[in-house]
Order: sequence, then structure tokens, then C-alpha cells
Amino acid sequence: MSEICRRVVQYFQPAVLPSEKPSFFTGETMLAVLGKVRSVLEKPVRSVLVLGETGTGKEIVAQMVRWLCPTKPFIAINCACFNEELLLSELFGHRKGAFTGATDNHAGVFERAHGGFIFLDELGSLRPKAQAAFLRVLETGEIRRLSDGKVIQVDVKFLCATNENLNRAMEQGDFRRDLYHRISQCVISLPPLRKRTFAERSALVQHVADELGLCLTKEAAIFVREHPWRFGNIREMRNAILHAFGQSPDNQIYLHHLPPDVIDAEFLFAEKEPKPSVSQDQSWEELKNVMFATYIESMQRMESAPLTVSQIARSLKISDYKCRQQLRKIAKMDTIKQ
Repeated sequence: MSEICRRVVQYFQPAVLPSEKPSFFTGETMLAVLGKVRSVLEKPVRSVLVLGETGTGKEIVAQMVRWLCPTKPFIAINCACFNEELLLSELFGHRKGAFTGATDNHAGVFERAHGGFIFLDELGSLRPKAQAAFLRVLETGEIRRLSDGKVIQVDVKFLCATNENLNRAMEQGDFRRDLYHRISQCVISLPPLRKRTFAERSALVQHVADELGLCLTKEAAIFVREHPWRFGNIREMRNAILHAFGQSPDNQIYLHHLPPDVIDAEFLFAEKEPKPSVSQDQSWEELKNVMFATYIESMQRMESAPLTVSQIARSLKISDYKCRQQLRKIAKMDTIKQ
């Protein structure tokens, strides 16, 4: 049994868990979430709200439910993929002839997931009519297919996820407060990648590399681990590594293979640089020096004449003094014209 599986089983003993290895990454954060999910499944809680920035792993929470309850129905639907009318038809179903093109009776997601779970992703995109209809299902457990008066009782647990600020949406009148109280019987908040521990970020980088069959150099691994990934968290990080894979002639990923918009001068030389965690200042300084040297070498290859300090400083949007300091650190000062 793998170390991950051993830790998961040990964490939940004496409970009985599925024998097959989970496909999702089980770092410190997700182990804690897994424990909370399992606890909720044993209680009469009808809905769980999962909050977090894009790419923090909200879909992994849904995978946990499937892993813990493999025999129960599970249907996932992205609310942002449908307009309001199509979404209502998909959720509630419709009767034959309900609208143009409705040639047969159609059982909706609520009906098909009876006795199981529904994962509603991008819940914050629900329009007012859909919010009201969903609220009634949560309150009564009853649905009606579109254009059908027959009441159908459903027993479903809901997993709702959003990266939107629902408190702000409620203040602006875009999201119903009574619906929020219904879906937030249990709230799971996923922290962004930049706020997770050094150990978890390191393990996650290694997990993604192993999953893709890649090997990251020390400098590339340090950069990927310490970069804040503010726009997409784990998803953004994984896509950056995939980009690097496409740039590399083999399975070895070097720093210069990563996307150029990720390795930028503003990140390297911002006044308020992100602080490395767990006393990694030396590694972080080494990484900056390597990146600076790589940037200088790239500029020199593109220029026929020798570079000047002012040229480099202007391209990086830093002062000449700071540029000279950095050049001295990488012992390149003797090759640059003043």
C-alpha cells in the first residue's frame, strides 16, 4: 500500500474506506478536507458549500465524495455552461412537448441522482429564477418536470462550489440570502496555493511532475514551488508545467522552459517580493541569480553589440544601481559595458 493510502486509512481508522488508491492529491490540506467530507456524509446534512479561488481543488472535493461513496449516483453539472432555461430543463427535466425540440419525456439531474449526490459547480452564476427553483428543492425535496404538474419526491445531497464572493453578491442583490443559508449547512473553504505550507507545496509540485512523467531541475522546482500562482493556483501551476513540457526536447524541465509571462521582471524585482517560507532565503536568492543570468544571456544572443547596464536596467524596469548590484552577484559585471 502506498504511503498516501496508508496515511489516509490510518487517519480514518477504524472506519472502512475504499480499497483502491485515491486518484486525487492528498496533501495536508486535502487530508483535513477529506476528514470533514467523511464526517458530513455520516450526518443528515443535505448540502455542502465549497469555497475557494479558481484552481484550488473544489472539484477534488467532489472526487472525494465519489471515492467515499462509489456505489451511489453522482452527477456533476457546471451551472455556468447553460442559459437559465436550458439549466432548468437539465436540472428538473421536461415533459414531451414542453418546448420546441422536446420530442420525448426527459428525466432531469435531480431525478436521476435520487439517492445520491449532485455537484453543482459555478453556483454563483445561477440566475434569479433558477435560484428560486433550487431553493424550493432544498426546502421540500420535491420537483416538477417542466410543463408537468406531477410532483416527484427526490432524496439528493448537494455539493455546491463557487469561486465568487457570495457575501458581496448577496449585498448587491445578485444572490438570494435564504438560498445561501440553505446551501451553507456545511462550508469547506480551500486556501489558495500560496497560503499552504512549504511541505505541501513541495509535495504537490512533485505529484504533478510524477503524474506527467517529468523531472524538474532544482531551479525550476524552487520557482514553481515559491511562485504565488494568483490567477489559477494548482490549475495554473499544472498548465505552466505542461507548457514547459511542450518546450523541452525531453522530459527534463529547466527554468527557461516555463511560460515567459510567469517568469517576468516585475515578479523578480518587485519592491515587495514574496517571502519564501521555512527559511528558504538562500535557495530563493540562488534562483533569482540563475534567472537573472539566463535573462542576460538571452539578451546578449539577440544583440550584436555588447549590452550596457542602462539597456539591461531599462528592459527590466529597475535602476542602474540595482542592475549593477545584481550583475556583481552573478559575476557578469566584467562582461557588460558601463
